[in-house]
Amino acid sequence: MDLHLEMSDSEARIHARVSLTMRGEAFRFALASPLKIESARCGGRELPLPEGGDYRMPPLPTELRAYTFAGHPGAELEFEYSGALSGPLLYYRREVRHFSLYNCWYPVAFDAEAEPVDVTLPDGGEWELVQGERDAERGLWRYTTRGRTIKDCNILLLRRGEWTRLESGGVSVLYCEPSRAAAAAEEAVRQCSEIRAFYRSLYGHDGELRDLTLVYLPEGPGKAAYMRDGLVVLTIIPDDFRHLLAHELGHAHACRADFGSWEDWLNEAGAEWSALLYEREVDPEGFEQRLEVLLKIAGWRSLRLRPEDGSHPDDVHETGVLLFAKICEKYGPDAVRRILLSLDSLGRQDTAGLLAELRRRGDKELAREIEAHIDV
Repeated sequence: MDLHLEMSDSEARIHARVSLTMRGEAFRFALASPLKIESARCGGRELPLPEGGDYRMPPLPTELRAYTFAGHPGAELEFEYSGALSGPLLYYRREVRHFSLYNCWYPVAFDAEAEPVDVTLPDGGEWELVQGERDAERGLWRYTTRGRTIKDCNILLLRRGEWTRLESGGVSVLYCEPSRAAAAAEEAVRQCSEIRAFYRSLYGHDGELRDLTLVYLPEGPGKAAYMRDGLVVLTIIPDDFRHLLAHELGHAHACRADFGSWEDWLNEAGAEWSALLYEREVDPEGFEQRLEVLLKIAGWRSLRLRPEDGSHPDDVHETGVLLFAKICEKYGPDAVRRILLSLDSLGRQDTAGLLAELRRRGDKELAREIEAHIDV
């Protein structure tokens, strides 16, 4: 799906132009309610504008309208919409513009979920698009959801000259309110250095170090902290900020499994348990408390790793983590460490490869524990 975005200079309003090749007889999607479809064409033929119906997409609080365009497989669908942005964590200020999945400003849900989105927006030189690619020749910024664990057209524009950037070892921290965020930014850089030093000692190398960008938004609507691939956006400093960083940095050693399939459990369990072993190193009591909570949750969960249809599981951030907690309880933390080292040693990370590597290293019991939960 190609989406060209234009923004008002004075108010939080957008105009978007979408084009895509239809996969079926219809294309169904949803948009935030204030956004109105203005025109539509399919195969070069004008389409009547759909009225849409009310729709909710929990846990998002944004009110939506669901729409359907009729067509046929292979047809080129084009439509335009415009209106006011709405929803949580919306920033539209001189120094920052920020809107994302939380604001449902682009087609979401239904058939739109299967479509990667390639966004373009004009580049007048005054903004930097975080995680965007600048096309200076065409005067555009480009942003894509391709290859991202979480599909989110996360538009985060920072006005040049108004933000301070700290950098250390692949970590960038940006803020624009020194009195509020400077100390936290410096602490984040220090913590990242300590976490990476621990992982170097754990794994014996730096792994596939991914650039990590932390952005401290100015005080504004709502309080939140959220992560995307290689990005942490904060309006507050959460109590578990150190752990959040450790998880994200842990993906340097757990990032080569297919994130679009059930195998993604390896990425998430590997990153989270890297972070938990770091917590065990710096805060043993805190680690034991976290483990106790995980074991309580694991006590009433099936811990099935692969859904019946082999699809990407909704609980991908939890199931493998809980399984490793049970392994930790039964065999000790060193057993989890050995699993992580086996996973890290694989070029292509998948469950079959992990089981084979564990058996090759003599950890047949650990391989059986994991294998028993693939199709519970």
